[in-house]
Amino acid sequence: MRIGLDDSGCGEPVVLLHSSCYSRRQWRPLVKQLSGRYRTLALDLYGYGETDFPQHPETFTIEDEVALVGSLLDRVGNPVHLVGHSYGGAVALAAALQHPDRIRSLTLHEPVVFHLARLAGLTDVTEGIDRMAAELTEKVQAGLPAAAAQVFIDYWRGAGTWEKLPQKGQREAARVISKVLLELRAIFGTSYGFEEYGALQHPIYMTAGTTGRSAAQQVTKLLARVLVDGSLYFVSGVGHMAPITHPRLINTHIVAHLEQQAASS
Repeated sequence: MRIGLDDSGCGEPVVLLHSSCYSRRQWRPLVKQLSGRYRTLALDLYGYGETDFPQHPETFTIEDEVALVGSLLDRVGNPVHLVGHSYGGAVALAAALQHPDRIRSLTLHEPVVFHLARLAGLTDVTEGIDRMAAELTEKVQAGLPAAAAQVFIDYWRGAGTWEKLPQKGQREAARVISKVLLELRAIFGTSYGFEEYGALQHPIYMTAGTTGRSAAQQVTKLLARVLVDGSLYFVSGVGHMAPITHPRLINTHIVAHLEQQAASS
């Protein structure tokens, strides 16, 4: 299968995992900022950029995504720092659980571990995500991928965002929107709960926004409460898509955490 990967620089390896509906290209400002100090490996997750769509979508789970990340860990050899945004953050957590000895640290912005909301009984979160997923499914099944992509983009970035996107961005979002449905099913179908996440021993630094949808902010707070070596910082004035909309601001936190790990090693 084809796998999209940008492997650049030298130094401690940092693996970058992007959000839903985007690709490894979202990390270009961070890659530039880390140049000269770290080896950065920006990976296209399944169905995005230059990585093929899952061969068996009917049985797709987050473990398939972890296996993709695991193939990259095999290539690197040394323990890596994981940086993840949204769905990429959920994948990073699962990878740390599956490969604990191969991960040095995690830096995450609002990992969408929505299943924790269901375990905690936060029905306002789960019902909202379920409604969005149902609308996506309806439009995809009706052969309207662009309409489905509009629902998803406007849900996270605000009404009217879709209409402001360039046509190339709209076409790409419509192309990959069916993968988002697989991701939502994979997240809610994961077997990892509070106990598993609470067993992670890695330094985990998380950021969350103060604006926009609160669903991801709420599950990030749930996660932060159980982490042994975790911390959560709320970044004022940004939302769920901050690594894309405010890269300079979020990247400052990412770089600071990476440098803190280097100083403590």
